[in-house]
Amino acid sequence: MKKAMITFVILFLISLLTTFISFIVCGGELIKTGIEYGVEQYREYRAEENRNNINEIIKTT
Repeated sequence: MKKAMITFVILFLISLLTTFISFIVCGGELIKTGIEYGVEQYREYRAEENRNNINEIIKTT
């Protein structure tokens, strides 16, 4: 029983370490991609908003 518990703890710690390393490596890339996508969407939103304002100005004159 003692050997099984030690084996379980060792495998659990290896699993935690692997998960932590994967999160650091892949998580950073996901965050970077998410920020780039968000900035792009915001720029498109602002451009569309400005285009709509120009159309409103044209309609009122």
